[in-house]
Order: sequence, then structure tokens, then C-alpha cells
Amino acid sequence: MDAFIEFLKSPDIYNWLLNYIHEAGKAGPVSLGIAESLVLFGIDLTLSFLCLYLSISALRIRARAKQYAWFLFIWNFGWFIFLLIFKGIWEVLDYLVIELQPQLLGVVTDNFSIVVIFTAVLVYIWLLARTFSLGFFGATGLFFTSQAAYFAVIFTLFLFIQSPESGLLRAAQETLGLKPAVNCYLADIAKILSRQNILLLVKVKPYHL
Repeated sequence: MDAFIEFLKSPDIYNWLLNYIHEAGKAGPVSLGIAESLVLFGIDLTLSFLCLYLSISALRIRARAKQYAWFLFIWNFGWFIFLLIFKGIWEVLDYLVIELQPQLLGVVTDNFSIVVIFTAVLVYIWLLARTFSLGFFGATGLFFTSQAAYFAVIFTLFLFIQSPESGLLRAAQETLGLKPAVNCYLADIAKILSRQNILLLVKVKPYHL
């Protein structure tokens, strides 16, 4: 864990993260119809579940169906609670820092965004460990394996399946993948920063970040 923290302290890693977050945020939120949203969410949920299931099976872990269901529930409920905590933290930062030194808004927002995203990673790994009775390193390995498999499948599909005439495919390219996933977190952060209704933070997340 100490080595991982030192790795993240590298200026090159920090600058890369900021650049990636800024690039992902340029896309902005994607507006979809109800039918498109339901179809894409069904694809996302199914694909992310299969990647997690196959990754767990590769470790020769016998997981029951209720464990997968519990993980999905607690991942969604737990993350909503964390967003409420972050909302409170931002209120404190806004009162103690931003109001006194408005020029620090950009710096504080960038670092706040990084903290939120990495908290999501740590929460996901912790929930894997608790749900499937794994140690920290086992859960971390499972996390990277399942996430890498999911995003690799998405990348491969979009690489070989190209149909500009398909509105659904274009919507999938804008909502599935690594940058859209990061953008979803940035959208949540924007809701926190703009002090929107907390009910807007409620969403159903699939089996990936």
C-alpha cells in the first residue's frame, strides 16, 4: 500500500491524472432517451457482471448468486453514502478555503476530483474483499482483472464494430468505456459542487467503476 501511495505522489502520475480527467470532462453529460438508456444499461450490467464472474471463476472461488446481488446493492448504496459525505466535505472546503481564497478553486476542485475517483477504487476493492472473502491483494488483483477485461472488451467491440448509421452504437460509444466512466464521476462531482438536490446523486451502477 505504501508503494502504491508513493507511486501516486509522482508528479508525472499526478499531471497525467489531471490531464485525463480534464479530457474526459470535455465530453460533458450525454443525453439519452429512456429506451436507449435501458438498453445500454442492460448491456453494461450484463457485460460487467460477466467480466467479474469470469475473473472470480479464474481464481477458483465459488461465489453464490446472492453474493453478486449483495455486491451490486451495497456498491450502489455505499457509493451514495460516500457521495453524501463528499458533499459535506465540499461544504466545509467551500466555507474554509474557497470563500477566503477564491483563486484556489481550480486547484481544490482538481484534487477533490482525484480524491473522489480514488475513493471509488478503494471502496470497490474493499467491497470485493468483504463480499467474496478475499484479502487486500486478492481483491486488488480481482479488481484490476475484471476492470481490465471489461474495458478491453468495450474497446475491442468499438474497434471492430463501426456503423455510423446506428444511433444506438454512437450512444454506446459516448456512454460505455473508460472516459465515459470517468465522466460519470465528474458529473457526480459537478452535482456536489453546484449544490444540487442530493436525490440527483442516486443512480444504479453496474459491476464496474
